[in-house]
Amino acid sequence: MVKRGGPLRIIAFATLVAACAGLSPARADSVLWTRKLPGYVTDLDISRDGGAILLSTAPNRETESGSREYLLMGFDARGKMRWRTKPKAPVKAQAISDDGAFAVVAGYDDTLTAIDPRGRRYAELWSVEASCRPFVLNRSKRVLCYNDDDEDPGVAFQVFDWSGRKLLSYPISHDILALAVSSDERNIAVALTRGQVILFNGEFRPVWQKKVEGEISALDVGPGSAPKVAVLFDSRRQPAQKLAIVQAGAAPAAILPTSERLTRLQFWPERGGTLLGFGHDAKELFARAFQLSSAGVPTEKWKAAEPRSTDCPPLATVTRSGPLLARDPPPKEGAPRHPVLALFDGAGEGLVDYRMGGEDGACLYVQAYAPDAGIIVAATDDGTFSAFQLKKR
Repeated sequence: MVKRGGPLRIIAFATLVAACAGLSPARADSVLWTRKLPGYVTDLDISRDGGAILLSTAPNRETESGSREYLLMGFDARGKMRWRTKPKAPVKAQAISDDGAFAVVAGYDDTLTAIDPRGRRYAELWSVEASCRPFVLNRSKRVLCYNDDDEDPGVAFQVFDWSGRKLLSYPISHDILALAVSSDERNIAVALTRGQVILFNGEFRPVWQKKVEGEISALDVGPGSAPKVAVLFDSRRQPAQKLAIVQAGAAPAAILPTSERLTRLQFWPERGGTLLGFGHDAKELFARAFQLSSAGVPTEKWKAAEPRSTDCPPLATVTRSGPLLARDPPPKEGAPRHPVLALFDGAGEGLVDYRMGGEDGACLYVQAYAPDAGIIVAATDDGTFSAFQLKKR
């Protein structure tokens, strides 16, 4: 159903309209392969070219054949397992390089371990003590470690080179709330308590510091030499969430985004000047598109939404074609339920649905995108792991 009214277009529970969208309709050959894993998939990453996949699982003790161990696995582009290992501790977070030849895994034992995911066997390159969430930076060949817990509240992030040598730690006097890296890796934005926003360049030097009037819940930073930083914050003056666009040489341009609360922001580099905001409630997962003026003033253009069950996590990814939303509809008596990945275009119109297999009632749990290969990999909470090709006509 499409509702139109004024400048904002709302596309709710979009149906397939691929005939005019430039993508072929979903069909059997859109599924490249499917695998059944012995545990619950907790983390999933894929290289930009789709040639290397890094996957972590947790034990599945609900079935006799389920794994009783935490596992870390490497797969190739055809879904063939290259290696499998039992990590020293459960995986907290992981990240992979663009070419898939380098990856880092952060464990709950406060270690950061580097590996080569493309190897025929699991082999550690190095391991250091660090409690953080890693970002692999390809442009500078660095690992940015975001301190996203209270282990070291006086440090925003640490930086390592690809040989494991620690290069710096950035001290802070207020707690860190969020960190984002631009798509071209030239900019890093950090949110601190008391509404503080700091922009760093690709050499990890602070460029400017700004402030918004409230506590920040999410942010993202755009590419280029004069980037914009998008910030979600809860206003102190009125009980409402606001969206602010922060940039050098200007005061923050803030608006009240919608009555629906957003939880994540992401710039869409293929659509310069477009910012996507994601949110969810008890009934739907949605994406809202904002067009930014040169002065940084956002104007909301459209909303795309999919039904969701409160039992399932709200998954959303930005592809080159458009946002990809997980459709996990609430169960209906007597009707099977299988999750769907719903792809939308730059106008918020539904393009194509990618249907996951797995057991009836399974939820989509993780997904990852390889932009250069046009591949989506996704896994459900019953261990079904699939790859889909986004095909153009």
